[in-house]
Amino acid sequence: MLKQKIFWAAALVAAFNLAACGEEAASLVIDDDTSADDTTDTTDTTDTTELKAASVSGDISVDTTWTADTKYTLVGKVAVLDGVTLTIEAGTLIVGNRDPLSWLQVQRGGKIEAVGTAEKPIVMTSSKPAGQRERGDWGGLVILGKAQNNLNTNDALVVGPGVELEGNGGTHGGGDDNDSSGTYKYLRVEYAGWELSPDNELNTITMGSMGRGTTFEYVQTHMGTDDNFEWFGGSADGKYLISTGGGDDCFDTDEGFNGRLQFLVCVMHDDAGDNGLEASNVCNPGCDLQNMSPRRAHPVLANFTFIGSNNTIHGGDTAAGLRWKDGTDGRAVNGIIMNFAGGGFDLDHYSDDCTNVGDGSTPEMSDIVFYSNIETDSNTLTDNIKNDSDTCDEQAHAGTLDRVVFTNPSLPNIELGPNLNLVPTSNPAGCGTNPGAPFDNAAYCGAFAGGGANWMAGWTNFEIK
Repeated sequence: MLKQKIFWAAALVAAFNLAACGEEAASLVIDDDTSADDTTDTTDTTDTTELKAASVSGDISVDTTWTADTKYTLVGKVAVLDGVTLTIEAGTLIVGNRDPLSWLQVQRGGKIEAVGTAEKPIVMTSSKPAGQRERGDWGGLVILGKAQNNLNTNDALVVGPGVELEGNGGTHGGGDDNDSSGTYKYLRVEYAGWELSPDNELNTITMGSMGRGTTFEYVQTHMGTDDNFEWFGGSADGKYLISTGGGDDCFDTDEGFNGRLQFLVCVMHDDAGDNGLEASNVCNPGCDLQNMSPRRAHPVLANFTFIGSNNTIHGGDTAAGLRWKDGTDGRAVNGIIMNFAGGGFDLDHYSDDCTNVGDGSTPEMSDIVFYSNIETDSNTLTDNIKNDSDTCDEQAHAGTLDRVVFTNPSLPNIELGPNLNLVPTSNPAGCGTNPGAPFDNAAYCGAFAGGGANWMAGWTNFEIK
């Protein structure tokens, strides 16, 4: 969703943070006693180990390391400040709460070096015991960088005036598309997000102008209240990203996002969920959304498997696999899209021929399998692509796309749960191309090669609670 999501969340906890910690370094309280409750819960991805307990609040103002022998409980907003690096060891467990609402935030110029492994992922999750967790148990992860957005596009500035993403000292944006906010690898962020009011939420992971120098690979967001991943501007690339059980969109891009993403998984639970991708192109009030200058949004996706909820609870019959909005340009190639009641894709706020006014651009889509959208087990264009009330004729546009097929991709198990398996026995026929640099040459449709390795195995969590 398009909004500045964190302002009011910060306001709610600002008083707590100032009273508890002032403007100084983070408060770290470690309890050397261990108990049966202080165990690493990574859903069979690591050995269960008794842990020390630590609570953390306030700002992290010096380089700090969190170790895997300790469970860290966030108290309110915990922020990694400009020029500071927080290193998180593989296998480390970090938990958050609703009261006070807690989240971990990287300020512009700060970094987190969170390098887990398939055997020892880093887990950020609810403080509740397994089996009692639910969406919105804590705030999530916020990363603010210095890359461009289309609210602040002064290329001459390495650090521009910035854009307020939240109201407790956090800004994002600048002129450095190669900015780095650190490394995030084999990381799970679960049961997070917080709706303070309609269109005013924290996401599971919220990224403001994150730059291409950031490493963002093997990251799962699971059972979030709002969007599971949302990028506000920036140029960050990402690979092996998993969004499961989110309350709204799996992947949401706004404010001139120009990143490149490969090997993406979206699987919604049957109780909620909206679009697989919602790609918006916004700017300051009063600007011409279709004649965006100087930075039009241009997200690029390659090798993705999107499974919708196919229900009318949340997104209903408007939920689409790919929703391109407001003059967004971009590209989606090598995909599988299933179970979206609003159809495989939708183009909102484009001209009659589904292009952008001024430059004639339109999102490029090719090599995509559409199956069982709108109608269960549907395998025709008209049963998978829906025309809505705007002037763009999506069904006619679909007929112009290259190598779009309407066939069952034969995925073993698309239901969210411990038996989820999205690796087809063979690659869908008639679909797949080399996506080109900078992507890996994965000339097949979907996030997994037919009969190939399941890169989700071992480090992920698909439990509902």
